[in-house]
Amino acid sequence: MATQLPPLSPLTRAQQYWAERNPRERRLILIAALVVSVGLLWTLHDWQATERTRLDRLLPTVQAQVKAMQDDAAELARLRSLTRAPHPDAGRDIEALQGSATAQNLPLSIRSEGDNILVSGTALPFDAWIIWLAGAQNTQRLKVQTMEVTREANGLHIEARLAQSQ
Repeated sequence: MATQLPPLSPLTRAQQYWAERNPRERRLILIAALVVSVGLLWTLHDWQATERTRLDRLLPTVQAQVKAMQDDAAELARLRSLTRAPHPDAGRDIEALQGSATAQNLPLSIRSEGDNILVSGTALPFDAWIIWLAGAQNTQRLKVQTMEVTREANGLHIEARLAQSQ
């Protein structure tokens, strides 16, 4: 049985390869390595200079955008700190909505919750509900915040949250 020698390290293999080359090949390899190294360095320098120029042009625009975003954030914080007065005609809106629902024979429960109007009903015909909701949006300037519609055997079950349009 022949004994196997341990594998050579990459450095040892490179040294062997280099030692096996004649002087002319060694010079050519050194010159090629130098040319490739200079080319890589030049490419890196050119890329860095191009990127620096691009960033120098882009920086004022980005700084202006950041300043505008900071101003917007400050304005938003100021607006959030303001307390909104409740809608003064909420009671009248609820009465008008209840009246229109009764006139269209829609069994709706309408009540106020803060700035919102909560509407719920069961056994509602779809067409009548949509017509009533469109009328509420047009006449009372309401918009739907959330709405959950469930289909039942005798119509729809509706849970909706309406709010004043701004």
